[in-house]
Amino acid sequence: MRFPMLFLFVIITLHSTGQDVTSEIKSQWLNLKSEIQNRSKVVDALTNAVLKSKVDKKKVDNLKRVLTDLSGYIDTLNTLDSTSISLTEMKNIKLILAIQGLLIEIENHPTLKSTQKFANLQGQLEGCENRIAQSVNSYNDICYKYKRADLIFHRTNQKESTEIKF
Repeated sequence: MRFPMLFLFVIITLHSTGQDVTSEIKSQWLNLKSEIQNRSKVVDALTNAVLKSKVDKKKVDNLKRVLTDLSGYIDTLNTLDSTSISLTEMKNIKLILAIQGLLIEIENHPTLKSTQKFANLQGQLEGCENRIAQSVNSYNDICYKYKRADLIFHRTNQKESTEIKF
């Protein structure tokens, strides 16, 4: 009778540990997802503010398209697997590059750059990027902890290629 009880205890423990792993990873993913969604709101406000200026509308339209693509994808993402993480990474990098392209364009418009509204949006965007970086690190730490390298959110040369500077 002793052996079956021990066996049952081991099975229950392994099952609950598996659920803990999944719930911890999912919890960190939801934090990251939330930060990306928050950035989407700020970027949307930024593009709306820029539309009223003489900034290249193609860059604004491209940014809105890329933003919609990432937002739509991440809003419907329910399953975490290596494919969904890779697609999210690609869409996120496209968004970062589109944001950088628009910010470079805005450099040529000092009156737009000098408005308080734009300065506030820049500050909010910078804060969003910092929180996303922290969320990515926390998410990846949990994935490494549970040896789920297939779910790692890779960031190539994070400091140089994906940082948004003002």
